[in-house]
Amino acid sequence: MIKAALYIRVSTQEQATEGYSVGEQTARLKSYCAAKDWTVVKIYTDPGWSGGNINRPGLQALIKDVRHYDVVVVYKLDRLSRNQKDTMSIIEDVFMKNKVSFVSMNENFDMTTPLGMAMIGILSSFAQLERSQIQERMKMGKEGRVRSGKWHGGSTQPIGYDYNPADQMLHVNEYEAMQIRELYSLYLAGTPLREIERIFLAKGYHHKHGVWDPKQMRRTMHNATNIGKVRHLGNLYPGLHEPIIDEETFTRACRLLDERYDAFVMKKRTFSHALLGGMIYCKRCGGRYHLSKGRAAKNGIKPKYYTCYSRDHSVQKMIKDPNCKAKNWKMDELDNLVFSEIRKLVLDPDRIQTIADGQEPPEKRIRILQDEIDRLDGMISRYLDLYALNRLPIEMIDQKITPLQEQKDSLLDQIEAIEEEHDNDLQASIDLIMGFSDILEKGDFGEIRMALEQLIDRIDIDDDDITIHWKFQ
Repeated sequence: MIKAALYIRVSTQEQATEGYSVGEQTARLKSYCAAKDWTVVKIYTDPGWSGGNINRPGLQALIKDVRHYDVVVVYKLDRLSRNQKDTMSIIEDVFMKNKVSFVSMNENFDMTTPLGMAMIGILSSFAQLERSQIQERMKMGKEGRVRSGKWHGGSTQPIGYDYNPADQMLHVNEYEAMQIRELYSLYLAGTPLREIERIFLAKGYHHKHGVWDPKQMRRTMHNATNIGKVRHLGNLYPGLHEPIIDEETFTRACRLLDERYDAFVMKKRTFSHALLGGMIYCKRCGGRYHLSKGRAAKNGIKPKYYTCYSRDHSVQKMIKDPNCKAKNWKMDELDNLVFSEIRKLVLDPDRIQTIADGQEPPEKRIRILQDEIDRLDGMISRYLDLYALNRLPIEMIDQKITPLQEQKDSLLDQIEAIEEEHDNDLQASIDLIMGFSDILEKGDFGEIRMALEQLIDRIDIDDDDITIHWKFQ
């Protein structure tokens, strides 16, 4: 008794247009085996699977069980695979290795004969050619869609949009678009991606592919689909879909993302980049500190120090006092000291509240606006006095006072906006302090540096006396 296994594969398109349905193939293969007096032991099927690769459940099960059969029968050669290399690999490394014959009913050949062996190589080449032609047609179709302003398609729809097959267009998903706009706004305001992740999780934000993380945020902010364009093979084309943000915002965000990434890469490549670089000042001479290398230790690694430019004379124009003897600080020690001070703020809610209570509004800008309001009030009062003395008619008084009152209302709105902006900045600083430990643990160099820049104005060093000047003070 010759034991036969049948393998059947159809793709959705073939089943609909070419009559290669599972039932049709099964019936023909059973009739063929009956005519050969072969016993069909098992039928392996892969409905709806492409022949472009061999990672199909039915085919993999057949490969696993192949040693139990004498022959494997398919309706047509490309049912096994459309890739010549894969076809020959299965035949030679699976079927022939296990002494199992292979028969393709449509082509009417048997792999046990030399003619069948020659035929399989020829037919596999044609199957590969057919697949290459299909891929080329798909590529041309995709390029045509992009040039016409339509999304090129794919299994992963861009966040912020939903694809409608009816009109083949992207349409704004308002819930996701709201999150994207907030993402750009927070990042350009200086909020690190790890902190934005925490904010979004707290708000319960999600998108069609899951929840936000820094990697997804970077990809999304770099996606030109957000500005109404379509990217294909490195080129940008005007799209027909509605943009979510303006090009200026997109460009600024991408530039900042790239700068932060470059800073992170440079941190890996050279010793000259430090988390506190540019923030540290020498209280003795007024000069700046920078990162330098000490002498090599026993293990051959040179320790890194923050050093006053005036002391090491490395850059002539940065020297404030050539006789300065300011203390050098090991980089790790000073970094950790500053990190510790930020953590103290986190662990001391009363101190954070004190910061909030002790905030002064941006008096200078408000005072200038208030002086102008007082001037306008004075002019309005003089016009009213003239009316009271019957010096000017009411019609003229109204013409004079109305524009002055409009200017005054506009200035009052500006003062309110300044105060609101100030309150928002304060809350952003407090949120950043509360999330700093998570940024320090999970963030890259650029994200940690950004957080420090948002919190610290400058650091003064006088030997062991370290004074941190916070931006929120």
